Amino acid sequence: VELMTVLLGMAPTSEIEESPPFEPKPVPDGAELVVRETARRAGRLLGAARSARQASGDLQAAALEVARRARAISYSLGSGWLSPAAKTPLNKTIGPNRRFATLDMDLAAVKGIKNKLGGTVNDAVLTIVAGAIRRFLERSGAESDGGPFRVMAPVSVRPPGGQAASGNHVAMWLAELPIDEPDPKERFRLVAEETLKLKETDQALGASLLVQLSSGAPVTLVSLGTRLAASARPFNMTVTNIPGPQFPIFLLESEMVGQYPLVPLWKGHGLGIALFSYAGKLMWGFNGDFDVMDDMAALVECVEESFAELVDL
Repeated sequence: VELMTVLLGMAPTSEIEESPPFEPKPVPDGAELVVRETARRAGRLLGAARSARQASGDLQAAALEVARRARAISYSLGSGWLSPAAKTPLNKTIGPNRRFATLDMDLAAVKGIKNKLGGTVNDAVLTIVAGAIRRFLERSGAESDGGPFRVMAPVSVRPPGGQAASGNHVAMWLAELPIDEPDPKERFRLVAEETLKLKETDQALGASLLVQLSSGAPVTLVSLGTRLAASARPFNMTVTNIPGPQFPIFLLESEMVGQYPLVPLWKGHGLGIALFSYAGKLMWGFNGDFDVMDDMAALVECVEESFAELVDL
């Protein structure tokens, strides 16, 4: 989204800016790389020391923060990352080929759902997905093994005022969706309850801290942990919702009319859903394995029906 704001403007224009001359930096030699890495590590140590000095001014606050972070890590480890999610027809062995589908939804109507039922736009999205998966599995005559149906939902952990920092600042929620619940109102309540619990227990912070801790671990250990998580298959699919600008943006005189995101598939995951809100629309991108999702149109229809059900409610 940040790159989009750089590449596109808020008004149409035919003026093409003069680009500055490109001057590549010389390739660093071995000595320069050693100096840079030493400086980077020294900077990290200085930053830690500075944080310690600041924290020493208020030991109680520091102790509370340490306890909060320890609880966050503890909850993240015990929140299902090392236990398998339900086995469903969406979680078969995947191949190299894909199907992709899109869907436009009125953002005001989605906000109307969360305003009336008392949650967030993300709660409405996850409830729509839960209802759609329920319908899709029922119509295909499939059943899960009774285990929890979980989605991995990336969330922003960018600190306030950190918009200028480059790169992604995200961690991962592991949210259980009530696909067995037939009542849409109760389904929404359960989703809102689940996301509130994830916020209160700082699961995103815990996941972020685990990633930070792993950055200093031996490569073999990180690789082992990654394989363990993949073999456990702790979630059934990814659902990521990205807020975008709510006004038209332009590349020179051409207005961007849509943006449909694509989330990559994990091992054993036949479907991934990504959403992008832009200029009053919620734009869905469905990425599916070619063989697992042989009727992607049926899934999109289930999403539309689940949305309509909540609007009627």
